[in-house]
Amino acid sequence: MIHLRVQAVVIALGKSKEGFEMQMLDCVQCGRTPPIQANRCNPCNNSNLSQKYCNAGFRLAEYFTILQKVELWPTVEPFESCSVTDLVFRISRAIKDIKHLCDARNRCPLIQELQHLGDRALQIQEQSHPLCLNCIRQDKWGNNYACTCVNSDEII
Repeated sequence: MIHLRVQAVVIALGKSKEGFEMQMLDCVQCGRTPPIQANRCNPCNNSNLSQKYCNAGFRLAEYFTILQKVELWPTVEPFESCSVTDLVFRISRAIKDIKHLCDARNRCPLIQELQHLGDRALQIQEQSHPLCLNCIRQDKWGNNYACTCVNSDEII
């Protein structure tokens, strides 16, 4: 379920057509992004700097970078081997560590979609049933495969 939400953000970000100015510039010579107050790019000494914009393409690229940083991209491995709790933790870490600087601030589609992803992931976690190692070992399940142990310390 969380995997589908991560993929849905890609679609939503691709559809968002708004563009916002960012607090950085683009160096057309080397591709670096100096701060907005720079007169020239330090590494290449180029003075031909243009305004950088937060648009659909930039937001998608930044989203994939954010996912990669918290080890959720590529999505094949983490969604096959991680617990729901671990996935939610990684998503919350991504939201906490974001350093996106566009003039839309909290209205930016990237910020909004990440926040929505985090909220939805928490809902999914709250609705999921933890697995109990005792119940797995003894094949004792209640309705909906819920734990039948009273005080199990071995819930995963």
